[in-house]
Amino acid sequence: MKFKPFVVIDRPNLLIPASWIHREVPIGFMSHTYASENFAKDWHQLDCDKICDSGVFLKSNYQRNLTYSQLMARYEAMSCDYGIILDVLGDKDATIQSAEKGMSVYKQGDYTFQLIGVAQGKTSAEYVDCVKQLVNLGFDHIAIGGLLQKVENTARYVRVKSEDRMREIFDEVRKVWTGWLFSLGTYHPRRIAIFEDYDIYGSDSKRWAFRCEAGLETSERHRQVYTNFLKDLRKYHKSFEDLELHHKPSENLEEPSEQLLLFDGKINGQF
Repeated sequence: MKFKPFVVIDRPNLLIPASWIHREVPIGFMSHTYASENFAKDWHQLDCDKICDSGVFLKSNYQRNLTYSQLMARYEAMSCDYGIILDVLGDKDATIQSAEKGMSVYKQGDYTFQLIGVAQGKTSAEYVDCVKQLVNLGFDHIAIGGLLQKVENTARYVRVKSEDRMREIFDEVRKVWTGWLFSLGTYHPRRIAIFEDYDIYGSDSKRWAFRCEAGLETSERHRQVYTNFLKDLRKYHKSFEDLELHHKPSENLEEPSEQLLLFDGKINGQF
């Protein structure tokens, strides 16, 4: 199984550079249930793996009130390939309780997406136990969560706590689960070798992936995002060293309307 980077996108204008990147390298996309109708209408046309989560880090108070029936209806409306359960950061037992409810609702419906169970815990042993219980509940797709830490004075979890800890958890989990495994929120091209060592299917990131200079015109911003993404892949991992930046975006690709130009040009990765 070859590792696949997943780009987190939730704004219609980001679909343009994302689609260019997809033409060059095999990537997937991740979004959430709070994405706009305009976005949902367009992103399902991308011919690649698409994962949705509940948007817990965006509107956590509202997310707590979502029922699984409501969540899965949103996943289905987003035409995603995979939908992630509602997990509880660092809490194995609460996550398993939620996973049990989620699987029960999933089995009662005729959904077209695959349900992803999330392993949480405070120790490697708890992660292993969580994975075992997820498998017993019937999950064929499992993601490792809780590997990020909150950055001071922000509302975001954007830094990996420790790559050594991440390796330890992967190592222990792989002793009991050899199937499909995803790593939530930890993607950076310099970690590709780690992911490949543990046969991780994919991992996602937003802060790193869509970095560019502030103040650019829309078309130039799109092209810089595209170029930076591919350059960094080539820089950080030998399997991409020969990647040629030969793609020239078509002049007839539709640009987003002014009201959709919400891209934050100040985003740059902090790892």
